[in-house]
Amino acid sequence: MHALPITERNRANARHSTGPRTTEGKSIASQNARKHGFTVLSHRILANEDPAAYEAFENEIIEVYAPQSDRERLAATEIARCRWALRRFDDAETALWDICFTSEGQSTGQTLAGHCLSAEGDRVSTAIHSMELLTRYRRPWDRRHQDAIREFDRARLDRTREERLALAKQREARQQQRRTAAKMDHTTNAHQAAPASAHNRKTSSASGFVSSPDTENHETAAYCHELAVSA
Repeated sequence: MHALPITERNRANARHSTGPRTTEGKSIASQNARKHGFTVLSHRILANEDPAAYEAFENEIIEVYAPQSDRERLAATEIARCRWALRRFDDAETALWDICFTSEGQSTGQTLAGHCLSAEGDRVSTAIHSMELLTRYRRPWDRRHQDAIREFDRARLDRTREERLALAKQREARQQQRRTAAKMDHTTNAHQAAPASAHNRKTSSASGFVSSPDTENHETAAYCHELAVSA
């Protein structure tokens, strides 16, 4: 019988199988299950890829799409990442065709037909299976790429709609200001014209009463009649 309880034995065994402890060792161990990297769905620069090359590629994509908002820029960056990943599948497919279906002096179709009719059918089956795997691994990136393009189009459409709405509000505000200013000018002119018109009418009436020709003629006739009676 064992002298130690089972829990103590488990702890003792665990001390000898804890895995890597350093940061570098953990980073290496985390990649133990990876064989080719085609199933990776998150963006990353692989060990055999140049980060500067990806940066230049991303800048080129962003320059082509010319994003004008943060949302558009995020979508353009996602497009660049997807296209970078899709380039890997293009390179893998080209390499597979070069290795399996290329013979000197023959076209690709002739080489493929020759392999299918020869004893190298297993080789062709393996190559076709590899093509199917590439297609299957590529499909999620294709969908992700299309989603990124649609998101960019939606972001640009929403931004354009918001800009047009803002311009329409600005035009309406300016028109309202002009209407308000015109109304105020009309009211001010009406107030200024009313006293002047009343003053003119009063002056005209007073002047007519003092110097009316009919009044002067009537007074002259009355004075002449008085003189005649006196005589």
